[in-house]
Amino acid sequence: MTPPQTATLMLALVFALGTLSLPADAQTPTPAEVFAKRVNNLDLIPEGWITTRPIQLAVSFNLKSAPNSAAANAFLKRWHTTMQAMPEKVDLKLHRHVTPKQFQYTVTMTFKNWADYMSHEKSDAFMQYYRAYWKPEVTEAEERLSVIDDETTR
Repeated sequence: MTPPQTATLMLALVFALGTLSLPADAQTPTPAEVFAKRVNNLDLIPEGWITTRPIQLAVSFNLKSAPNSAAANAFLKRWHTTMQAMPEKVDLKLHRHVTPKQFQYTVTMTFKNWADYMSHEKSDAFMQYYRAYWKPEVTEAEERLSVIDDETTR
């Protein structure tokens, strides 16, 4: 082998070994990694469902603005427009609470699968929206993440 061939082979080997040790955030984290420090029901979900079935995120919240005010309605429209523009195709719904009285609204976003959900959560566009609009306007919130069970009731 000539010295240039050896150098090329060594460079390729270094690159290949480097890609094997990419940081975890370069890949989609597993549900167990994401929820390791939070109480969860992952052990009750049938094997494989959490990563292969649709995922629904429901966020109940209150706004600084009064319900039905122009500011509240503008916030809700901005949420819908922003989420609709995201690359992951998400089924969006806005709910207005009757009960419990604790929250005024819930938004639901249904993702095709775990990978799409994580892509959304880690995207720059979502983080920009979250910092610029969500954090300053939302006074209280609660999230619920679910895997959709469309098999048990068939």
